[in-house]
Amino acid sequence: MKVVGIGLVVAASLASFAPRVSAYVSFQVTGCDTVSTVPPRFRTTFAAQSFAGPGFSEILVLPWLPSPASTDTTHILACGPPTGWNCETYPGGEGIVFWWNGGSKDPTNRFWFDSDRPVPCVSLIFINPVENVGWIDACLRCDMPVPAMRASWGSVKSRYR
Repeated sequence: MKVVGIGLVVAASLASFAPRVSAYVSFQVTGCDTVSTVPPRFRTTFAAQSFAGPGFSEILVLPWLPSPASTDTTHILACGPPTGWNCETYPGGEGIVFWWNGGSKDPTNRFWFDSDRPVPCVSLIFINPVENVGWIDACLRCDMPVPAMRASWGSVKSRYR
């Protein structure tokens, strides 16, 4: 029993010295287009880039209900990967996966998917072989507000004089 206890202490101390991998993802919706009105089909285009760490090699896009009162979730109908990536839709519109096939990881790459909603509510999960890099739950709207620094009107005017 004492050997097991010592082994656990040694394992815990070694684990505390293991290098940690940390990264974060920059995500931006770059386009929202109507593909067809009957049946309703909307294209959402986005860019994603990883900073620090090994980067991501897969992106899962999974729809979710926008509110507890909703009874129907977003259905993802098609996807389009940038050069160096592949994609595949899950049966029944239940989501998509993008995976890196060894090509470019250019930050200007644009991913897209078609859904049955103009503002799809999805979870985006960014994965690499070591860890989950990031998770974003959002309703993807093109005209969403962007964060800004707090400032008075006078300080804003003085910057542009």
